[in-house]
Amino acid sequence: MLDTIRFEAQLALLKNNTEGRLAIIGCGRSGTTYTSKLLQSFGVKVGHEKICDHGISSWCLVPDTSLRHIGPSSGDLEGLGIPHVHQVRQPLEVISSATTIRKKSWGFISQFIPIQKETACF
Repeated sequence: MLDTIRFEAQLALLKNNTEGRLAIIGCGRSGTTYTSKLLQSFGVKVGHEKICDHGISSWCLVPDTSLRHIGPSSGDLEGLGIPHVHQVRQPLEVISSATTIRKKSWGFISQFIPIQKETACF
């Protein structure tokens, strides 16, 4: 379960200072973890699935919803004027990597993309 107190504090930090911040979005398994680690290695504090000083990198921001799965939702960031960058990974690598997505995440994904149970990985 999401740590609501810590999350609300992170969101307040972002709301108070949106200048120089960035939201990196991409489908699940597109490399949002790698991107946040790469940026952090250069001193740019972009959190993976959590808000840090310079922004966030998360696949959970893709659907236009206020539902939260891991970290903030796109609805939480709406109206803050933070630029969104859409990250894209080579599609065949994403497809093969998608077999490692957890059951809980497939449940979140299936709320926005019609997935037939008999063909899903959960």
